[in-house]
Amino acid sequence: LVDQVYWYVRSSEFMQTDLMQFLRWMRVPGDTVFFLGAVGLVIFIAGLKTGHSFRSEEPDN
Repeated sequence: LVDQVYWYVRSSEFMQTDLMQFLRWMRVPGDTVFFLGAVGLVIFIAGLKTGHSFRSEEPDN
């Protein structure tokens, strides 16, 4: 039973259904948010390496 169901859900007939097309496109917003978060993290870490992600404390006079 598992083999039959597995091969059915991997078939092109199943993958081209309207539901699967919809679910595939619904991944785009989530993937975009994840990508932007990863880019922000990389920029922050690069800023730490170069000294741009933190403020230097100025001495009190």
